[in-house]
Amino acid sequence: MGKQAARNFLTGWAARDITPAMPVELSGQYYQRLAERLRDPLSVTAWAIESAGDGAAEQAILLGVDLVGVSSDLQDDVRERLRGLLPGFDPARLLIHAIHTHTAPSPDVFRSWWEPDARAMTADDYRRLLVERLADAAAAAWRSRAPGGLSFDLAWCVLGHCRRPVYADGTSEMYGAVDRADFVGMEGGEDGGVELIFTWNELRQLTGAVVNVACPAQVMEACRYVSADMVGELRRLLRAAWGRDVPVLYQVAPAGDLSPRDLTRNYRVGPAHFWDEAGMQILARRLARAVLEVMPASAAADAGTSTAPAIDWNPEFRHTVKKLALPVRRVSEQQAERARANLRRLQADNPGLNGDLRRAYEVFAARTLAREQAGGHGPYDDKNGDFVRFHDNQAVLKRLETQREHPAYPCELHCLRLGETALASNPFELFLEYGQRIKARSPARRTMLVQLAGGQGGYLPTAQAVAHGGYGALVINGHVGPAGGDLLVLETLAAIKQLF
Repeated sequence: MGKQAARNFLTGWAARDITPAMPVELSGQYYQRLAERLRDPLSVTAWAIESAGDGAAEQAILLGVDLVGVSSDLQDDVRERLRGLLPGFDPARLLIHAIHTHTAPSPDVFRSWWEPDARAMTADDYRRLLVERLADAAAAAWRSRAPGGLSFDLAWCVLGHCRRPVYADGTSEMYGAVDRADFVGMEGGEDGGVELIFTWNELRQLTGAVVNVACPAQVMEACRYVSADMVGELRRLLRAAWGRDVPVLYQVAPAGDLSPRDLTRNYRVGPAHFWDEAGMQILARRLARAVLEVMPASAAADAGTSTAPAIDWNPEFRHTVKKLALPVRRVSEQQAERARANLRRLQADNPGLNGDLRRAYEVFAARTLAREQAGGHGPYDDKNGDFVRFHDNQAVLKRLETQREHPAYPCELHCLRLGETALASNPFELFLEYGQRIKARSPARRTMLVQLAGGQGGYLPTAQAVAHGGYGALVINGHVGPAGGDLLVLETLAAIKQLF
């Protein structure tokens, strides 16, 4: 390795604990859950990158957080904090993405349907903790950057499966029953690829790992304790295998229509139904084996071994940030009139509610809790019940009002070139098809995509999913629809092509 070449590429890592004080309310579901115990800690992992050659320096700091999502407001707060901490770093080059665990709190008021539990840590208090710890992790990673190199690999592991069954009448329902006579198949496919980036210091020691998979970390999404889900378990397993604490940055590739459970087997295989801790451990072990198959331990970096990785000590590094204005998915007058009619029928069937969503929520929450206490797998909430139908139809009319004033959804697209690898972001729960289109048409040798990054755009379904309907594809489940998804594909490909 030429040391002069190595000095042009700098990389650094850091991690910080972001575990809340107990008790705390958890986010990610339609009903209130209070966590009073900790299964495993939450953390933020920071990866800092800089190209310090003769030309203009390129910069990036990627933060992976053990949360269900990351708002653009939170990212802005962390960026502002960094202005004072890192005068040599451009805060616009910071990107925060989430693992999508449903066993973590939210730094924002997550739902307005219930009163926050007075015993719980408040969203404001948790937000202050997050901004401090995330900025501290970013600063520590930046200050620790040193000459290093990158290696890349691809492993295979079955984690995510389509969660939208389709029925003979052309409809779909997320987590819908598959033992119905009219079940005709799953709406989408799956992606078993595990995209990997490893970083190395000049002594050929492993300094960090990026693990990118098309599966959100939400096995235990209906549980009532704090956990980083299978990502926390993955870190523990890799730490044990490598004999030291190597930072692991988990990224969720486009997987808006995927979840970590195979519905077509109808929960009939083995003792785990992949809604609980047992299923989480199975998937974490499966993913750890895939990582370790290509990178058994840091000793494999010894240049004299047959398993030594091909390390690029001077990768071309470029980072672009594009501001996008994607068309908002619009409510038509016909849809609005249907929503008004639905609300009238719901009101007639529930005369005591008087339009009070909180009253409807109380009935919904009681039924959800009864299902949960009865045992078995989730989901425990019924999104076809009156409460959710009240909410959805009200949200349709609210969208009708706001879309006139806000016809576009503003968001950021980050695109990085790391040698022959492209890494591009989006703020959505992006359906798998969009990711497949980008990867297949990308000019880069390897293309990695990370969703839930830099904002909370909600679900971005395909045209097929919109036609089928059901949760995840409804007009109010996200800001952007298929027209915006098509544009996102084109803008992402244009950004990649610009770097290659």
